[in-house]
Amino acid sequence: MTKTKWKKGLATVGLSLFALGLTAPVFTPTPVEASSVDKIVDRQTDGIVKRSSTESTLKKDANGNQYYSPKGEFDNVNANDANNWAKRKGGDIVGVLTTVAEPLSVIIFIASAIMLAVGALAKGDWFKRGLFGMAIAIVMWTCVAFAPELIQFFSEWLSA
Repeated sequence: MTKTKWKKGLATVGLSLFALGLTAPVFTPTPVEASSVDKIVDRQTDGIVKRSSTESTLKKDANGNQYYSPKGEFDNVNANDANNWAKRKGGDIVGVLTTVAEPLSVIIFIASAIMLAVGALAKGDWFKRGLFGMAIAIVMWTCVAFAPELIQFFSEWLSA
């Protein structure tokens, strides 16, 4: 086999394993007790519509414009509430990105380790690529796991 066929074959195997790793959590069964599952929809859908229609009101503001209020009134919101909401949602986004980035760095590390082993056995530049990939995965993991501390450190270093 030629060198390009080996590369294509290993790339295909790597992508297949990566795709399988992404879909594996979907296919694993999750045990759930029936007592802990809440009802999603009440059997009487008319009750939901009636409840919403009885709680909703049509109001007028100071300028005489009418607006629909599902609970009867709008909540009072100040700048602190908006700031807290933005921090909470920002934390949710960071959590999602961290959840994706940490397993990705582990996958890259394992793939690079395999590439390093193949490069050690065969002649070629795979050894260097595997070593470089492992270093990138370690840096990526560290940056994701300690992002707040790293940002604080560099912020203090730049301000000093």
